[in-house]
Amino acid sequence: MQIKDKVAFITGAAQGIGKAVTDALLQKGAYVAVCDVDSDTGEQTVTEFAKQYGDDRVIFLHCDVTKKDSIKSAMQRTTDKFGRLDIIGNNAGITNEKQYDLCVDINLGGVVRGTWLGLDFLRKDKGGNGGVIINMASMAGLMAVPMVPTYAATKAGVIGFTRSWGASMDYDQHQVRVNCICPGFTDTQMTKEETVEEKRAKGLLHSEALVAIMSESLKLSTNAVADVFIQLVEDDTKNGAVMALVSEQPVQEVKFPDIFTNVEK
Repeated sequence: MQIKDKVAFITGAAQGIGKAVTDALLQKGAYVAVCDVDSDTGEQTVTEFAKQYGDDRVIFLHCDVTKKDSIKSAMQRTTDKFGRLDIIGNNAGITNEKQYDLCVDINLGGVVRGTWLGLDFLRKDKGGNGGVIINMASMAGLMAVPMVPTYAATKAGVIGFTRSWGASMDYDQHQVRVNCICPGFTDTQMTKEETVEEKRAKGLLHSEALVAIMSESLKLSTNAVADVFIQLVEDDTKNGAVMALVSEQPVQEVKFPDIFTNVEK
């Protein structure tokens, strides 16, 4: 896919990874809808990008990924503004073990809603142009993380959901690729500022150990994650790909065992 003049819809884009993804897409010549529940920060982000890339290339839309109507409305407003939709980044997410229902609703539910609703806009057999959906998972979805079991479960769900769409048996009809990224610890506001007490307030388990691990770990830059996002958009051979990204290590596509290979039919 050539990104120039394509239209992207990115959730959780007011700051952190979503903001870096937006910047990377704008650098490539895309039009971008910055979508977030934090209107103040989102508007500031769009003002910043508009000065650099032009106010005709980027807009802010309030979007609550726990609500289907909010997502659908924001997607419709994106297509009304820019005339098309090609790229969806389901990036919004939280870490909260105390409000575990909300954690599931945003991290997994938001991805599921964003994908199903996005397909209605992207599917070639429904009048769209085809396209690509990139879901933000985590290394926590690939390993045991006793400090954040709910968070880990949501990200494992994102991986399974993404792989299942990547194996779609009617891809030739809809022509929408679906991939995901699994970053390790990333240098965001959350990893910079949250103390042991703040993590405890969110119900995170073994908070002291988690803070110690995070303080000793090399963190990814948000730009590094955005680079992988761009690669997945541009590489038409990637569908159902799960990309693992850990600081100071090459990006790896995760390979899963095929447990049905030797099953007799």
